[in-house]
This record gives sequence, structure tokens and C-alpha cells, in this order.
Amino acid sequence: FLYGVPYRTAKLENSAPVLCSAFSSDGNSVISGGADNAVRMYQLGQRLPPHGIPQQIGNHDAPVRHVGFSSITNLAISGSWDKTVKLWDARSSKPAAVLNLPERCYALDIKGSLLVVATAERHIISYNVQAGAQPREIERTVANDILGKSLRCISAFPDTKGYLVG
Repeated sequence: FLYGVPYRTAKLENSAPVLCSAFSSDGNSVISGGADNAVRMYQLGQRLPPHGIPQQIGNHDAPVRHVGFSSITNLAISGSWDKTVKLWDARSSKPAAVLNLPERCYALDIKGSLLVVATAERHIISYNVQAGAQPREIERTVANDILGKSLRCISAFPDTKGYLVG
């Protein structure tokens, strides 16, 4: 469900539970991912799509755990339990980039050109994402100081000089 003014409430149907959602940078679109392995985009302020199901812009081989949107590249970003992060241009059914992860994606965030990903087994990977270029890995670490805990959330600092995890 989407709530708010001027959109009021919109009910979007999915064939399986939705696990994540995010607004595009301009606030005109919503991106979602879920247990049906699909990445979907809904254009706000337009008529509901047929049967209320948003446009599918991508797919993974396992459930989509987290999504985001890059204001720099205008690409949707999805992280999945299939151990990949994919960047999507809504005009193409093929990913613009695929990043292979050491484990299942549990969380991701993007601010400016900084994309940070937290995975199972406490891996944290950061990437530089620029328009017109493939994402470049900056750093890969394992949060060993969080013994016995899983990383479930990650957030990039607004100034893109770091991140916090939980």
C-alpha cells in the first residue's frame, strides 16, 4: 500500500510477499522487491497498471531482499539472496550491471556515488557507482567485531565518507 498526499492510497498487487521498497530520487516512482524474485517499478501519479501489478523491470534467481535508487545513474538497484546486486534501467529487461557477492544480500544503501552492501556472514562491500561506468569495488571487509550477530541493516553517511551497520 502507498499512503500519502496527493496519492492517497494505492494498493499494488504482488504474487508473493514484498520484502522491500524504495522511492526514486525524484519521488515519482516506487521500486519493490520480494519473494517472487522480481524487481518492480510503479510510476506514481499515473493510472494503475493492469490488475494493479507494477511493471517488472528485473529478476533474480532468489528473493529480492533490498532495493534502492541511484540519483547519479538513474538506475534501480536490487540485492538478492542469490548473492548478487543488480543495477536496472527500467527501459531494458537486462541488468546494466551485476555485482557478485560472497554471500546473500541482507541490506544495501546508496548515497551519491557510494553503494554499501551488507551480506550474510557479516561481509560489508562498498562500491563507487558513477554514471556511464561499471561500479567499482572500493572496500571489502568482514565485521568480526559483531560476533554471533547477523548484519540486517546498513546506511551510508549523507556525506558518503562512511556507513553504519546494525
